[in-house]
Amino acid sequence: MATSFMEGGRMNKNERCLWRFCWNVGRGYSVESVFLATPQEVEDVIGKTVYFGEVCGKHSDVEVEMEEEDFNLLTNVTGVVEAMDDVCQGDGCTISGHNPLVYYREQKEDEDDYHEE
Repeated sequence: MATSFMEGGRMNKNERCLWRFCWNVGRGYSVESVFLATPQEVEDVIGKTVYFGEVCGKHSDVEVEMEEEDFNLLTNVTGVVEAMDDVCQGDGCTISGHNPLVYYREQKEDEDDYHEE
């Protein structure tokens, strides 16, 4: 599935870039993140449903089907990406907020663990 930020071959699918994710939950809430990922990693999550849990408060149960318009490529300039890599939090790619790629990866790991039992 080709997405607009991948069209025309302007970008290497495996080159880390700086992204912004924003999804409006409603009632004044949004799920946002700034993170590093390759275009391929972002493309792979498009169309998938990601469960964020209660990120907007108790009983909020936020679940989002990832769409291309939820992601905004901020930059792929090497110097900027390298500088942001120095401030990444724990998982190696989240700069701030709720990274949908991390939530999706954890969700898949939980599902895999469940099916192994």
